[in-house]
Amino acid sequence: MRIGEAINLKKKDLDFTTKRIKVNVPATTKTRAGRTTYISKEAEDYLRPLVDKLETEDYIFARKNQRLLDPSVRKSLTRLLDRIDFTETYQSNNYRKITSHSFRAYFFTKAARKHGENYAHRIIGHGGYLMQYDRMTEDEKLEMYLELEPDLTIFDQTKNELEISRLRDKVEEINELKQEVQKLREVQAKSDKKILETMKRSNLDLIFDGCFITLAPVKNL
Repeated sequence: MRIGEAINLKKKDLDFTTKRIKVNVPATTKTRAGRTTYISKEAEDYLRPLVDKLETEDYIFARKNQRLLDPSVRKSLTRLLDRIDFTETYQSNNYRKITSHSFRAYFFTKAARKHGENYAHRIIGHGGYLMQYDRMTEDEKLEMYLELEPDLTIFDQTKNELEISRLRDKVEEINELKQEVQKLREVQAKSDKKILETMKRSNLDLIFDGCFITLAPVKNL
């Protein structure tokens, strides 16, 4: 999200019913349209205790329920980076390499490499090439995000846990599919058995001179 989008979020804009917290980003003057994005499991572990204390209409990132301002967020990030000695800059313009925008750019790069630019543009709120032909359901978007999520984590252990969790989910899906296939086979077997029984009842079975002869019913006999 853009800083302006993040600091305007209220608790009511978060949906906790999906596999990952879904963020319903309200429309802004710049975007003129709302969209949905997600909060990673790693970020959720830090954010959830804060959100649980809030009321529905409370801003998530606020002081005394007064939302933060863009400049104050940027200054806070700069002070934090100075404290941990992350002050590297580009030689060409002396701009810091780590800024609020660089996090957003990092996400776009990872998303585009994993799922293509249309997905990356869509989830960060840009218009992509021929987006009107690229329809995507919320379920599809979430599943693609879950595949991307390990690339967005900070700690290696979290990445490993996410990979294990994703593989476990895949195994469960495969097992569920196997069960569905088995049920279909059982239903088909019962159906085949009924068809055979019906065919036997509707035919005349005769044994003559040791030969098995089946005569189909004749209408108006």
